Amino acid sequence: MQQTIIKPLDKGQITIPISFRKILNITKDTLLQAELKDDGLLLKPLKLDWKNKYVREFSDKEIREWLKEDKLDKRTLKKIKKYLE
Repeated sequence: MQQTIIKPLDKGQITIPISFRKILNITKDTLLQAELKDDGLLLKPLKLDWKNKYVREFSDKEIREWLKEDKLDKRTLKKIKKYLE
């Protein structure tokens, strides 16, 4: 197991040694999970495939339904128009 000593900066920032970053494939875009342990702090890179998990295409039908649901009722629209005058 590789070990090193790191000195935090004034605001608690630390630099992960480049050799560790290479081994763990940590880049500037990598998110790290920080976990407080009884005897220290554990940092783990998160391997999220966010595009497959959070991004999808929506059908024209779904978009039309959302736009239909998103319209204000006439009473509310009248109040808003009056308020903006």
